[in-house]
Amino acid sequence: TATIETTDGDLSITGTAIAASTGSANTGITNEGTLRTTGTGSINLNGISYSSGTYFNTGVGSSGTIAAQGSGNITITGTGSTNSTGTDNHGIEMSGSITTNTGTIELTGTGGSGTDYNRGVNLSGTVSAGNSITITGNGATDTTGTFNEGVLINYGDITSSAGTVTIAGTAGTGSGFGYGYGTRNAGVVVGLSGSVSSSGTGIEITGYGTTDPNASANNHGVDIQGTVA
Repeated sequence: TATIETTDGDLSITGTAIAASTGSANTGITNEGTLRTTGTGSINLNGISYSSGTYFNTGVGSSGTIAAQGSGNITITGTGSTNSTGTDNHGIEMSGSITTNTGTIELTGTGGSGTDYNRGVNLSGTVSAGNSITITGNGATDTTGTFNEGVLINYGDITSSAGTVTIAGTAGTGSGFGYGYGTRNAGVVVGLSGSVSSSGTGIEITGYGTTDPNASANNHGVDIQGTVA
């Protein structure tokens, strides 16, 4: 896999998937390798998808490693496509790891259009910081189905050793009944295998369920199924 590394300079990447792209997996930024700084440099990613395709048209997707091993911070902003029509058009989709030594981590994601599973921030990996962590996720205002959460932490671990973990999520729109759970357009969901912890200055979670008047059930502001400690 590829590695991009700096020492004291910032590592900044901006990526855009254009509207002319169709089909699936048209992502603004995809990372399957390693993005790393080792000195004072910070990591800044900004990805947006305008794809008119169906599935997985995500702003920023990472199954690899993103690490600020010195004193740098990590900032990631992702916007899913507002032209998509299907599912899994997340703002940020992260199944890898995001870590800092002494720096902060800030993730901001806005879900794209479509039917189901279009989340602002979808985390199933590891986010670990030696400082504060801020995660903000917003579902799209024109999704039509279910499970369009603002922030979903499922099979993921969020850990701060010396700061506050702040999570804020606002659900997208939609109605219907998904797999016996109701519409399930919740603000923030910490799944059964998800965890949020801080040995620093605490944890703050704020969530707003969908405002769609046609939504059925389980549109929670904050839904804790896993561990928050």
